[in-house]
Amino acid sequence: MNPLKAFVYASAGVPIVATPVANLAELGDLLTVAEGAEAFVGAIEALLAAGRPNLDLEVLAPHSWDERVRVALDLVDDAMGGRAASPSAVAG
Repeated sequence: MNPLKAFVYASAGVPIVATPVANLAELGDLLTVAEGAEAFVGAIEALLAAGRPNLDLEVLAPHSWDERVRVALDLVDDAMGGRAASPSAVAG
């Protein structure tokens, strides 16, 4: 499962409460994980009381589309033994 919206919410500085999902560990302190209904509601109430967090773009940079595309292109390039075209060569 890839909860893409969590990354969108984080990039907008919106506090996130989620149930345990493996991929969300990538977001670290940008979200609160809660197990069970009571804990989930308690986490939401705590985040609402605390207000919006400060947006740290450095923490989010590894999750940007630019970075994800770069990683994918590097994987393709590695699989092709360095023969893949660079993005600039494809665009130009």
